[in-house]
Amino acid sequence: MRSNPDIWTEIQFPSEAAAEELKSYIGKKLTPQPTKVRADIEVTCFGYEGIDAIKAALRTAEARNTDETQVKCRLVSPPLYVYVPSLKYSNVASLC
Repeated sequence: MRSNPDIWTEIQFPSEAAAEELKSYIGKKLTPQPTKVRADIEVTCFGYEGIDAIKAALRTAEARNTDETQVKCRLVSPPLYVYVPSLKYSNVASLC
């Protein structure tokens, strides 16, 4: 609809305001919803840095957030973390 504006050429609207309102409403309904995936992960580090290395790694993942992908990592109880990526487009979901 947004990529092909010619779709509206054959439709007769009662007024320009009604046309804009209908286009806006349909555009909102056709907007893809974010896809959320949840994974419980166990993270351990046997090196000298230990918990500091784990925190740095998880913060690095969160720092790489983009408009299409959002990543959140939360501590449940050591060593269990919850990894929740939120993806704007479902075809990107296969990348996680």
